Amino acid sequence: MSVITNAIINAWQPWLYNCANENKVDEIKKSNKEINKFVCILTILFVAIAPEVLIVLGTKDFVEAKYMVGPVIIGTFFQFLYSYFVLMEMYCKKTIIIAIGSIMAAIVNFYLNMFFIPILGYVVAAYTTMVGYILLMIYHWIAFKLVYKPKIFAEKQILILTFFTPIICFVVMYYYDNLVWRFLISFFIVLIYIYSNKYALFAVINRWSKK
Repeated sequence: MSVITNAIINAWQPWLYNCANENKVDEIKKSNKEINKFVCILTILFVAIAPEVLIVLGTKDFVEAKYMVGPVIIGTFFQFLYSYFVLMEMYCKKTIIIAIGSIMAAIVNFYLNMFFIPILGYVVAAYTTMVGYILLMIYHWIAFKLVYKPKIFAEKQILILTFFTPIICFVVMYYYDNLVWRFLISFFIVLIYIYSNKYALFAVINRWSKK
């Protein structure tokens, strides 16, 4: 999933900087909202199909690691979200902020692993990684607001997604042994996404139908 999210961020970066130079706040925010929704849906779907992917790629012992995949994917989602703020820290030439955040996250992750792995086992490493990404997102969000004042991102939506996306993902993980429920939850989420983007999708369909 990180391959997809990194590609999105890398493709979006030049456009973001051009819009920031021209103070096109509304355009950035609108684009940001659409990307956020797409990556949220992508995160949930990746978590939903994790057991089947592991069955295809690994042995029976490897499949037992399915409960580690979900937290890592959720962590990737938070990594994607804080990438917005990192882009603007780079835009403002405040790269020292990025370095400090990475060092702090590495230290926190090291001590969490050192404390919890002997108690709870290797599975907890996935959860400490997720926590590290969550803390990094909070750190970069605060830093971004300090170095760049214009409100160019859909921060209310981001806040909502940071709360509900992990909850939905953990609900999906709860039903890892029930394919029907996982399918129904995923299908329902996709329907919500399609409905919320129906006008944009209709526009694309109409454009293609005229070719």
